[in-house]
Amino acid sequence: MVANILITIGAIIVIGFIGRITYNNTKIPEAVIMIFIGLFIGPVLGIVDPKSLLPAVPLVSVLALVLVMLDAGLNLNVFKLFKEFKTALVFTLLVAFFSTLLIGISVHLLFGWELLHSILLGLIASGTTTVSAMALLNVMKIKDSIKNIIFLETVINDFVLISGASILLLLISGGTLAESNIFPELASNISTAIFLGVVSSYIWIHILKNVRIKRFNYISSIGVLFLLYGITESVAGDGIIAVLIFSLIIGNYPDMHKRFSRKEKHLEINEEKQIVKTIRLIHSNISFAVMIFFFVLIGMVFDISNLNISVVLLLLLSIVLILMSRLLSLRILSLIKKDIKKDTFVLVTMIPRGFVATVLAFIPSTQNIEIPMLKEVILLLVLFTNIFTLGSSFVYSKYFAPKSKRKKR
Repeated sequence: MVANILITIGAIIVIGFIGRITYNNTKIPEAVIMIFIGLFIGPVLGIVDPKSLLPAVPLVSVLALVLVMLDAGLNLNVFKLFKEFKTALVFTLLVAFFSTLLIGISVHLLFGWELLHSILLGLIASGTTTVSAMALLNVMKIKDSIKNIIFLETVINDFVLISGASILLLLISGGTLAESNIFPELASNISTAIFLGVVSSYIWIHILKNVRIKRFNYISSIGVLFLLYGITESVAGDGIIAVLIFSLIIGNYPDMHKRFSRKEKHLEINEEKQIVKTIRLIHSNISFAVMIFFFVLIGMVFDISNLNISVVLLLLLSIVLILMSRLLSLRILSLIKKDIKKDTFVLVTMIPRGFVATVLAFIPSTQNIEIPMLKEVILLLVLFTNIFTLGSSFVYSKYFAPKSKRKKR
């Protein structure tokens, strides 16, 4: 039994490494490769029994979500990318709003979903994944400013999706919107999470500065994140938002200290940068292992028998409404930033969904909230939006990209 489990885990990690090599050579998003491998060894060939893996999904989902938040916090330098930050923030919020609204109302009216369930689907479907988007943008002839906007969008929408989904799940678990105690309770949950996230991050960064055992910075920080999540949930706060705040402050603390401290202490700021750097270096390996394990696991537990015409129609409708939402958001944004119209094709068609969307699809079940077809639709959305974006990048390169001018001899 133990040997089989170890063989399965080892095989998944090795397959993930092969997937990374394939991704580097072909630019085919890793999510697509990993999910297809999971489908192949699970539901298709039956090498692994999907039912035996189902109990692991909730725990892996929460673990993955915690690591996603740490990754976003470590890599989002708000000050460095401030020039495009406002544009990206407005665009991200507009896309999230219109996607949530259009998909939420359409799915509620056409497919009979409960309104809050369909709104949650719309929100989860609105977020673009960093890995696939940046891999494609790096091989496309596109302005750096547009690359920065899309990169910031992918990072910001991780926060928007996770915090928004947390709020929606609180509403769903709380009952009807007519109940007068829901919104005060919601405000209490969020404020508790923000308070604990802020306080714990400041305490922890000072502990790391004083203890000075660099090789344990990462694993001890992961331990603090798990403690923070668990304690926040146990005191009726929202653990995900607490982790989000903690990660964002840790990642940006050196720059925050430099900008807002009355006296510039260069040695102290350099020390803080080294702390963040050591955490970031190790985190890339751990997050890679968790990501590949998660995607293969999701592929293995996917229930093919749930595929039907309703799921396919819902998938197609969602993709169309996502594109409409991005086009509408861009039209509004162009009123204040007119030159952005030139890059309409890239900004509208850059819609790959990935890790965060897939994790969020499984989070409701960890809170005993069952939303029929949510997992199936999101998993298919991840697959087909990545394939769609891959195709649209080739179309852009052939028909829309600026032509290279040959130098005259």
